[in-house]
Amino acid sequence: MRRGCFSEAEKHFRKAIERCTWKNPNPYDSEPYYNLGLSLWYQRRMDEAFDAFYKASWSNEQQEMSFYYLGCIEAARGNLESALELTEKGLVKNGHNVKARGLKAYLLRRLERLEEAKRLIAESLKLDSFDYISRLELARIDREHREALLEEVRVLARNFRETYLMIARDYAEYGAFEEAVQALGLCRES
Repeated sequence: MRRGCFSEAEKHFRKAIERCTWKNPNPYDSEPYYNLGLSLWYQRRMDEAFDAFYKASWSNEQQEMSFYYLGCIEAARGNLESALELTEKGLVKNGHNVKARGLKAYLLRRLERLEEAKRLIAESLKLDSFDYISRLELARIDREHREALLEEVRVLARNFRETYLMIARDYAEYGAFEEAVQALGLCRES
């Protein structure tokens, strides 16, 4: 999977699941389900990825990121309330997960729960002042200070294109392609 051979990786993860569920349909470790979910995710087979991530979420080790990806899939489908519920389940496991906090801020904004989004963003920025998604979501909410907030993002990112690619990737994971393109537009490096 690390080499980008997702369909080949899928075969190996399915074999691992077959082996670990041979005698017990709920094995001790759900990592093969999580990895299967990732390989399906990268193949854009979201319905199957959703099922694999959901199965992976039952074990302690895989809950945080499984619920994050489940939330992303639901957000991309336009099921924002469901996406928020799943994202919050992942945050129960790790309330400091910056990716999940950014997704939650995005979802709250999209659901027009703006005061709640502002509170979450303020908390998130106390935890990680380099939480770019939260900063960009605040700029979308606070139109009066939008340009100053965008300039803060530019200053923090130091015009490092990898930072903008990371931001765009996170937005793309939620199916927020317009926001991803706008984030890339902030980079002044060609």
